[in-house]
Amino acid sequence: MAANLPLKVAIIRSGRSQISLAAHTGIPESRISRIVNSWTKATPTERRRIARALRVSEDEIFGSEASQDKTSTADADDDDRAGAGAAR
Repeated sequence: MAANLPLKVAIIRSGRSQISLAAHTGIPESRISRIVNSWTKATPTERRRIARALRVSEDEIFGSEASQDKTSTADADDDDRAGAGAAR
């Protein structure tokens, strides 16, 4: 699998190293490396922390992966609201 180039570029543009990004986000450097190299997917919380630290949008560095989670979360919220209404 190819590296996450938008994430690599965002790290370089920010002037941070992966070690600095890890320290700022609280995510272990080894995990940051695996995410950057696309060996593993970042969790929604990790994506949020990384995007904030780099001052970019999640979509900008994680693309469709971030968009899919937002859609899934919105769908789940809709299901929860529908279920709560039916339970009343």
